[in-house]
Amino acid sequence: MNSAYVLLTTNLGTEEEVMEELRSIPDVKEIFAVYGSYDIIAIINSETTQQIKELILTRLRRINNVKSTLTMHVVDKVSAAN
Repeated sequence: MNSAYVLLTTNLGTEEEVMEELRSIPDVKEIFAVYGSYDIIAIINSETTQQIKELILTRLRRINNVKSTLTMHVVDKVSAAN
């Protein structure tokens, strides 16, 4: 399984609308509204890196009111000790 964190910047006041659109995409597993340089973080899980690339290019970047994205592809995972 391949995972990526996608940070999205949206037009002011459209965060809820963008989050609802993200909810309709099966490979988007979690969505967070955040404060700071970005407005939303979406966690994507997909079978291949190519599928993640295609999802970002053909779906996420085309959502109305998404101004920009920054993708961080997960290369390793370590579970917390708690």
